[in-house]
Order: sequence, then structure tokens, then C-alpha cells
Amino acid sequence: MDEISHKNFKQIASKLQRVVECPVCLGPLRPPVSLCDRGHGVCPECKKTLQQCPLCRSPYSNTVSPLTLNQILEALPRRCRYEPRGCLVTFWAGEDHEQFCCYRSTKCRVFGCVWYEAVQDILAHIRDSHSPPYNVLETQHQFFSYPNFDPNKESKAYTPIVISNTLLWQVTQMDLSRRKLLITFYQLPLERSQDELFVVVSLEKDSFQFQYTVRVSKRDEGDEDINSLDSVMAVPQSMLPKLIQTPGGLVSSLKVIKITK
Repeated sequence: MDEISHKNFKQIASKLQRVVECPVCLGPLRPPVSLCDRGHGVCPECKKTLQQCPLCRSPYSNTVSPLTLNQILEALPRRCRYEPRGCLVTFWAGEDHEQFCCYRSTKCRVFGCVWYEAVQDILAHIRDSHSPPYNVLETQHQFFSYPNFDPNKESKAYTPIVISNTLLWQVTQMDLSRRKLLITFYQLPLERSQDELFVVVSLEKDSFQFQYTVRVSKRDEGDEDINSLDSVMAVPQSMLPKLIQTPGGLVSSLKVIKITK
């Protein structure tokens, strides 16, 4: 048998990828595949939403995933699951392209905003739609003001911070059950990077100051319990009256530090 050229191999792989297309998400099938009684396959994530096959209405009574098909899918180069949105990247099993794909969806965390679009568009959305009083900045050292902050009221707010082309979400929560003001940050990954970010947070009034350095987490969303994040600044509720400006509410100074590995 003649050796297959690189060009022909890519054509064969492309045709195979088109054959093994999931009828639900319209992307390439992902192992382990679930088959209906007539042999139509769907991705494991898509299967969670189905009671019967979307193509023939047959049930999914076969609980054994097809080993050979799964092995073939693992060996093939993969098309990005966001291909229907425009991504043309092909990658191998084990590579993390989809974790950083600029076509994946994310939501704007600003209170009341319903924007939910591609990651690559969120910086433009924030700059265009959320001017001050939201803190959209292009500096590494800035003062923030929270004029309506009430230390006796349960609250949670997300504030976007733009440093160059990096988006951070500041999460500020007044947790009455723990009697603490909690502040943390997470970064929306827009590209693969080994850099680590830290934010030096200073709350101060006159000569009194409370300072803490928070390591920035990297994640797409931030709905988890704030205490589950990697690094959290916790200010005791009893200390807050010493930090609240009159007028002016709570004022903090933020300094972003980048460490390149």
C-alpha cells in the first residue's frame, strides 16, 4: 500500500469528522459516544438532555459505549466544538484549545446586564456599555469608590476591571453570616498564558488602613461560593466603620502586579 501523503491524510480525516457529526450540537462526536437502538450516536453532554434519538426517535437502551468507535474518535484530530460560530482550529485529544477558544460564550456579570456572547467580544461590550460608575480602567493602580456600601446589608457585586487586554472581575460581597466583607478577583482567560496576576487591595480612611494581596483566579464564571476561590480578602465587619468615608462610602486602592513565569 502506498504511503498516504499529508494532504490526503488531512482530507481523509476531514471526511471522517464530517461523518461522525453529532445531530444535536452539530459538532464532532465526542467519546464516550451513546448509541440509540438503531446506531445513531450523540455526544455524552448532548445525551444528558435526551430521552430518545433526535433522528429516529428510538430509545437509548444500549448502555455499552462502542469501544472501537470511541478509539477512532480519540485518534482523529478534532474540530473545535465552536466551529458553528466560526472557529476553524483543529486540535488533538488532550489539547486545551477549547478552554481558551475566543468563540466560547461568557456572560457579563454587571448587575442587570443580560449580555451573553463570545469571549472575544466582551471587552468591547464592557467599554461600550458600562462606562462609569462601573470601573473600566486602563491602568495598573487606581482608586475605587463604593458610595452606597452598607456594612449592615447583605450584598454581592461584580465589577469589571480592564488591564490592557486582560479582563478581571472583582467580586465584592458583604457576608453577614460570616460578619465579613469579602473581596476577590478572577480572570476571564482570553488566551493561554503562564502569567500570574496579584491585586494589592488597600482600604483606608485617614491614617487607618487595611491591606491584603489577592491572587487572581482563572475561570470562566464566578457563581461559586466566594470562599471557594483561591484567594480572598476578608475584612471583619467590626472594622468597617473605621474605613467608611463620610461622605464617599468605602474607598479602596487597587494595584495589579503581573508575574511572568
